[in-house]
Amino acid sequence: MISIVFVYILCEFGDQQGVVSKLDDICPPPPPGALVRSTGWVDNRHSLIRKHVSDPVIYAREKNITMVLTPFPHFAGLVAHDDVCQVMTISRVHGGGSECMDDHVEEQINYLFSVLEMLHLVPSTEFYYGFCCNLYINNDRTVAMFDYGMYKYGSPAETRAIRDHLVRTLYARKTC
Repeated sequence: MISIVFVYILCEFGDQQGVVSKLDDICPPPPPGALVRSTGWVDNRHSLIRKHVSDPVIYAREKNITMVLTPFPHFAGLVAHDDVCQVMTISRVHGGGSECMDDHVEEQINYLFSVLEMLHLVPSTEFYYGFCCNLYINNDRTVAMFDYGMYKYGSPAETRAIRDHLVRTLYARKTC
């Protein structure tokens, strides 16, 4: 709320001074080294990710779903957000582990999907491409799920069907 009032005051002051005000003047540009995409940018730090989502509808959905999933282990956690600039700071997303399937990884995927089923969330399917796309595995073989912008609310049956297809796909790619 304070941010919105501050933006309003800046815009009013700019109008009085004959200066054109816009959010680009207030919100910082992507940091050096950030991955710039058509939908925004992602700045992947060692322990945190800063993410700007251009579309306000997708930003709101991703922020809200991230807030709902933050209390659960293995899901990205929302550390902070700036609704004016549409930037989120996210934790618990670390890759770099051996990208192969075994019983230990499958157990974690089943846990992740049980949480999604309980919340009636249906994930997007980018992770069918493997442990690079919205599904990471770290050096300790801990699986993490993130990037909820395209998730939707639906039936547990939809979520189970995606889980079953994902497990089959990952085993077909590479087993440990």
